[in-house]
Parts: sequence; structure tokens; C-alpha cells
Amino acid sequence: MDRDAKQSSNHLSEGETSLTPNQNRPPPIQRGFWAVLIFTLFPLLGLIILSLFSQLRPPEIGLVGGTLRACPNSPNCVSSLAESEDQRVSPLPMMGDRDKSVEMLTQVIENMPRASVITVAGPYLHAEFQTRLLRFVDDVEFLIDPDAKVIHVRSASRSGHSDLGVNRQRVEVLRREIQSWTEPIEKKTL
Repeated sequence: MDRDAKQSSNHLSEGETSLTPNQNRPPPIQRGFWAVLIFTLFPLLGLIILSLFSQLRPPEIGLVGGTLRACPNSPNCVSSLAESEDQRVSPLPMMGDRDKSVEMLTQVIENMPRASVITVAGPYLHAEFQTRLLRFVDDVEFLIDPDAKVIHVRSASRSGHSDLGVNRQRVEVLRREIQSWTEPIEKKTL
């Protein structure tokens, strides 16, 4: 190769290297790794933060004017006292008198997975239920109404907007559990 050809093919000065635009970017495998990391880590981190915040007991628990609080305008709450058909569930049946109902309701809740009774005050009972996977906490409140012979119930998620029907399902599970506990009592009295 002659001297002119050498100079034209090697137009870089000493110490410089020839880089194409793609040589400055990380290889595709590294780019894919970061994309997967960003699109999985951030949502997971968000869920963990929501889960931690759901551990804090909200101040809006308890009776207001002798009754359960109304559900907020979000689909993550159901109540037997709700005005909206979308949020309304039927009240639970009483199990004997007020004291017997509180006692049996406490036992039913304590026998359910990831559930615990927090407060019992006269005809009022507050329980917490944790979700299986991320340990989100939902509050379930009960108010025994001996005049109507029912137990009013309110089940609400502490965090998020939608509960995917979990609160309604929980109330129906409680209803079946109460029914299974009261059937032997009713049969004995017949």
C-alpha cells in the first residue's frame, strides 16, 4: 500500500479511535436489564410503600353519632348502611342477645386467617384483616342493633381506590361463617 492510501485510510491522528454512534451505548442486553429493572422495581416499590402506609390505623374508625361511618365515594368500601346500591351489603344476623353476638362474632373473626379484633366497646366491634400477599390492611367494623336483630357491618380498604370486590367477598364469608356457627344453636332450639 502506498503512502497516500495509508494516510487516506487512517485519517485519525495518533491516539484517536474510530467510534460509531452505537459504540457509545451499552449493549442491548444491558439496556434490556435496565428496562426490566425500571418497569418491575418501581411498581413493586410503590406497592411496598402502599402496604407500609396501610399499616397506619386511620383516624376515621369508630362510630359517628352512634352509627357506622358512611363509605367514601370510592369502590373500596361496602356497608349495610350505605345509601348507594353499589356499596350496600345486607346486615349480618345476630347470634343471640348483644353480648352473645359480640362473643361469637369475636370468635368467628379470630378463627379467620390474618384477622384480629382490635376494639370491642359495647355494641361496637372493630377488626383488621390483612391481605395475603402484600399485607394490605382493611378495617371491618360491626354495630349490633338489638332492636332490628341485625349486625350492621362496614368493610373498607385503607389504601388504594379499588379493592377488586375483596370487601364484599369478606362480608359474605363472614355471613357464611356466622351461619355455620348459628345453625347448631338454631337446630338445638327447634
